[in-house]
Amino acid sequence: MGKMARARIMRAASEGVPLRALLYARASADKEKSVDDQADECLEFCEDEGFDVVQVLRENKRSASRYATKERPQFKKVLELMRSGTVDVLVTWENSRAQRDLEVYVELRKICEEFGVLWAYGGDVYDMRDPADRKATARDAVNSESESEDISVRVTRGVRRRAKKGLWHGSRQYGYKREHDPDTGKPLRQVIDPVQGPIVREIVDGLLAGHSVNSIVKSLNDRKVPCSRSGEWNASKIRYFAMSPVYLGKRILNGEVIADGQWPALVTPVEHYTLVNLLTNPSRVTHKDGTRAKHLLSGIALCGRCGSTMGVIKADGYPSYGCRRTRHIVRNKARVDAFIEAALFAALESSDAADVFRVSQGEEIADAFAEAKVLRARLDAFYAQAAQGKLSATGLAAVEADLLPQIEKAERKAEQAMLPPALLGLVGPQARQVWGTLEPVQKRAVVRTVMTPRILPVGKGARNYNRLGVEPGFHHQDGQAA
Repeated sequence: MGKMARARIMRAASEGVPLRALLYARASADKEKSVDDQADECLEFCEDEGFDVVQVLRENKRSASRYATKERPQFKKVLELMRSGTVDVLVTWENSRAQRDLEVYVELRKICEEFGVLWAYGGDVYDMRDPADRKATARDAVNSESESEDISVRVTRGVRRRAKKGLWHGSRQYGYKREHDPDTGKPLRQVIDPVQGPIVREIVDGLLAGHSVNSIVKSLNDRKVPCSRSGEWNASKIRYFAMSPVYLGKRILNGEVIADGQWPALVTPVEHYTLVNLLTNPSRVTHKDGTRAKHLLSGIALCGRCGSTMGVIKADGYPSYGCRRTRHIVRNKARVDAFIEAALFAALESSDAADVFRVSQGEEIADAFAEAKVLRARLDAFYAQAAQGKLSATGLAAVEADLLPQIEKAERKAEQAMLPPALLGLVGPQARQVWGTLEPVQKRAVVRTVMTPRILPVGKGARNYNRLGVEPGFHHQDGQAA
């Protein structure tokens, strides 16, 4: 204890006016000395020194290092009380409980000097107006920050080592749970949560089926399905679940996939990369059928005479497709739907369907996306150099001329390797069976993906009576009218 601090304490005792003490206890992890234990030791110290404790502030699970991501509201209150003139001495268990960041130490020291507040820790009392005490506390502050740096390095090494082994870190992801050793409480494995896992699958399946992000958000909130990190479901959460490699069974570190995770995947590679393309491709067109759409071709099939879309009307007492502009073409809805479904099944069940509809393996898609991502990262680095004045406009133009075509080629390759989302599970001999399980909005998404039917004029007279005059309009070939 410095001379100035000791003199002030003795003077207060002789005058019968005890120093007003503010206690602050902080712990950043459960394995550290608890805030209650810290407070108890500080209270004993105050009793021994004759301090009058005016308030005890506790802060649990809060880091004081410069790497901290959460604020310390109680420490802010400490500084406010010190500035208010209602505190004579700040008492902490040790120097590092107040700070592990030299910038914070400097601020605390200035407040102590300006408002005459002593700082007590480790069984000693320091007066920041005393050069010797400033030197002693500064040395302890440097050691506290250095220890924090060492801890950070050790933690980072440990996290990277676990990541390379595919082990989890931190709080569990929505959709999973951890099983623990019943004796030690140590986590043993990460498995699919029986309640949350199906919710993730519901989100993925809904997007692949053609449902919009907003419709999925509304459905989950209307049913009051519990959300990750509390609160309500929103579009950003849906997009995260759809695109996060975690659900592909991959371990991520600093935003990059670093290893296969030691937990089961909730989505397949094809599903994952299909959704990434679906939700990030700026050129994609979205159709908002909603949940009320019930006709297979309304708003999709085109009039073969004027090009307008066909709607559903009643003709001769039967539901029919009719041109929305003039109704000069009208055709029986049941016959048209049956013809389109038959043409669709024939195409989806054909031996070359996988090639026609671009079914690919997840690895091929992943490689194409990875190539595009690396090229874009290189381009972004050049943009950053240009923004800092390290690359001229002419140089940047040359870089763009080189990289942009490569990026476009890689992204086009990824898109060409991609199975359209609406077709997942439909390509192959099971097409009719899967089709029967789909909702109207899902069937419409399939039709939009592979064809644009046209209903043609067939002329009048008995010989044209049974002509349907429908052209499937498959996107990969010229259609034939029935």
